Amino acid sequence: MFDRASLTKQRVKKFSPHFLNSKLENNRPVIKEDATYNILKHKKQFKVTFTLKSNKNLRYGDVLHR
Repeated sequence: MFDRASLTKQRVKKFSPHFLNSKLENNRPVIKEDATYNILKHKKQFKVTFTLKSNKNLRYGDVLHR
C-alpha cells in the first residue's frame, strides 16, 4: 500500500500562546456581538464593542499590559 521510500517524517508541535493562559482570563475582552458589525467590507472602517471582566477603569486609547 505505501512505498517505504516515499514516506516522510511528520512532526506536530503543540503551541499555546501566552494570552490564552487561564490566569489571564479576567483581562481577556469579551466581544458584544449584538453591538458589533457583522459584515466587513474591504478598506472600510468597522466597529467592535467589548467588555472586560476586570474592574479596571479604561479610557479610549488605554493599553493593557500583562
